[in-house]
This record gives sequence, structure tokens and C-alpha cells, in this order.
Amino acid sequence: MLSKKIFTLFVMLLTSLLVTGCNPVELLEENDNSQEKIEINEIESEDIDEKPQENFIKNEDPDVEITNHDVKELSGKKISFPEDIEGNAIVKFWQRSCPICLEEMDDIQELFQRLDNEPNKNIYTVNVQEDPDEIKSFMEQEGYDFPVLFDVDAKMAQDYFVTAFPMTFVVDNEKNVHMSVIGPQDKSQMLNLLEDVE
Repeated sequence: MLSKKIFTLFVMLLTSLLVTGCNPVELLEENDNSQEKIEINEIESEDIDEKPQENFIKNEDPDVEITNHDVKELSGKKISFPEDIEGNAIVKFWQRSCPICLEEMDDIQELFQRLDNEPNKNIYTVNVQEDPDEIKSFMEQEGYDFPVLFDVDAKMAQDYFVTAFPMTFVVDNEKNVHMSVIGPQDKSQMLNLLEDVE
């Protein structure tokens, strides 16, 4: 009976990944001094419906214990996340190699500019396991200046139980995770997530 439940949960998770987002290619797990790679095949962007507003799964009670991570920003400055952030924040995990993530970039940029005069609302993106120099060049070429934090060893992604890209979390000013969302969103939907925790 237990094995049937586990199988059912596995099928549900796999189905959600195929419907909503890119799978993480490699997330490193560290156990003491050993490293083990979890490899999951990516899916093609053609498998995703072109209407992003219909393609996300929302979990309003994620079981995530936040711990602080020392990460570098795009500028090279080190911060402790989420300790150094203020107000409510969207935290979005992504990879440049994920075509679905790239579809969100313009909306992220527009939301970042809109929140510029609202100090209690923020958006942070977390790039997972990609070369910071390449991401910096990409951001400059595309004209994006929204915050990017680099999770080069995927420890932050592991703590947040990231299962697909893009994956979004809403963190309040008390550093509690209010919800998680798998899949792409437009700027209005991201703003609604922030307003839901006020």
C-alpha cells in the first residue's frame, strides 16, 4: 500500500514537471566530503503551452526551512540571503539554459522597475550552477539589470527543494516562505503573489 502511494506521488511530480517547467540538469548533493550528482533530462520548450499564465502549479504551504546563504550578486558583492533583504520578496530560481526561464526575463525586468519605488516589495533571481561571467554578459546584452544571485554549488536550490526551472518562492519580511510556484509567470501574476502576503 505504501509503495503504491509513493509511486502515485512520483507520477504526479513527474507530470507536473512535464507540464510546467524545465528540469534541473544537475543539482549537486553534498554529503560530508562526497558529491553526488542528480541528473534529470531536460524537456524541450515546444512541449510547453505558449500561455504561461495557465502553466504553473502553486503550493501555498511549502515545507521550506530557510537558512542563510552567502552568495554573490551580479556586481560581485557578497550578501547573506535572506538575512540582508528587506520587506516581502519574490525569489525566482532559473537557468539560462532553460528556454522557459528566458520567456520570463522581460516580465521580471518590468516588475523590477515597477517595484523600484516600493522598498517593502522586492524581486531576486537566483541563477543555479551557471558561469557568473556568462550570465553577466547575457544580462548586459539583453539590457537587464534586475538582481541576480549566484548559487554556483546549488546548495540554496537544494534547501528550497527546487524541482524545476523556473521555480518561484515568496518570502515575507519575517523570512518565512509563504508559497512556491513551479512554472513561468507574467509580471501581473508575480505582483499578485507579493500582494497575497501583505
